[in-house]
Amino acid sequence: MGVSNYDLVILGSGPAGEGAAMNAVKLGKKVAVVEQSPFVGGSCTHLGTIPSKALRHAVKQIMDFNTNPLFREIGDPRWFSFPKVLKSAEKVIQKQVQSRTMYYSRNRIDLYFGRGTFVDEHTIEVIEKGGNIEKLHAANIIIATGSRPYRPADVDFSHSRIFDSDTILELTNTTSSYDYLRCRSHWF
Repeated sequence: MGVSNYDLVILGSGPAGEGAAMNAVKLGKKVAVVEQSPFVGGSCTHLGTIPSKALRHAVKQIMDFNTNPLFREIGDPRWFSFPKVLKSAEKVIQKQVQSRTMYYSRNRIDLYFGRGTFVDEHTIEVIEKGGNIEKLHAANIIIATGSRPYRPADVDFSHSRIFDSDTILELTNTTSSYDYLRCRSHWF
């Protein structure tokens, strides 16, 4: 196992990691990005911002349709199962992953998919899903490993009707899903 040399290695391919990578490449640096999930985009693309906004948009479209007087004359309101609504969000996520993957490719940024850990202050060891190990050496390393939803201590997240932007994606119950998304649509 050899060591690949870079000017910069970034842990995380979310917005911060992507922005750092693109700026470094524009400055002529050789860059590698390590992402622990199998796709680029980080939590923003796969768990938080984009999925929750895509879900909210789909529910808003359904609610707009159901409350529009023109369409009310046609018949009863239409409701969709949460799995169908979730599929619309998945399409948005797939498009985001494709465009972000192209950004890295077009800018000749090397992507490594696996868990990155420090060997020393200038070396990252990447353990890929299949067990392959890559060592990356860089003058500079940026940790851009993302965030997770804020969970205030006074909110009971074990309650069956309380969700955050990560757990909403695990729902299968349509009624709870619409309640969550209706409330969330009033937050913005």
